[in-house]
Amino acid sequence: MRNDDYCSRRQFGKILGGIGLAAMTAGCSESGSQTSKKPVTASTERSLSPESGSMSRSDFAVAVDNTRETYGENGIWGLAASEPDHGLEYVGAWQDSAIGHRTDDEPAFTSDHLVVLYRIPGLQLDGEQFYRAWLWSGAVPEPSSQLEAIRPSIHLVRDSDDMRRYDPASTATEGPVSVSFNTPATPGPDGPTIEFPLHAGEVEYAARETRVGDAGGYGATWTGAYDSVQGVNATCVMKWPADRAYDIRWNAEIKATPK
Repeated sequence: MRNDDYCSRRQFGKILGGIGLAAMTAGCSESGSQTSKKPVTASTERSLSPESGSMSRSDFAVAVDNTRETYGENGIWGLAASEPDHGLEYVGAWQDSAIGHRTDDEPAFTSDHLVVLYRIPGLQLDGEQFYRAWLWSGAVPEPSSQLEAIRPSIHLVRDSDDMRRYDPASTATEGPVSVSFNTPATPGPDGPTIEFPLHAGEVEYAARETRVGDAGGYGATWTGAYDSVQGVNATCVMKWPADRAYDIRWNAEIKATPK
């Protein structure tokens, strides 16, 4: 997959680096060493609506399988390995990816992201329909880097749309981390819980991204220092007028640092 391409690029970069090294001055070498220690970030942002082109149910299943090939138990659905039988109505799903490059244009990490939107069937309140979004982000650092942060988030655009409950809603410092399709305070049918590994650091809700209510938002964040694969699963419940379609902004940000 994509990692093979990056290995080839890294080897090619080493060859070019060896040629260039003979012509470098001591001052240039010192400057390059300093810049190589800077953190590397990459982010994605997409607007989600019926016009934005979501994946079909079958294409989403393929995307999920692809994450399992690269991320294993760190992929979407975590240790469950497959989508739980939650009884929700599939609306659409979207995927994205981002590569973090160092100042020498070598990759520091690769990352992949999925979000899937469900309608909670049979639940309307005062003419409003309830929905659930499931977010997943995962990152793979290069050998010279370690992951520092993974932050998927989702934001409602219209004032008529409300952010409701979300999970994770507290700080987890030990794994596996549980994420539930429902909580006792969340309206709708009971749902299953999945777990995903926490190899280092901690997972919590992102305070700057999270706000319940009109045009609200929710973000989950993993922070730590880890030199291998890490994934994050999160979910939130939203509602908007039943006669309107969804209008959502989806973001993800990854940060890594040189070893």
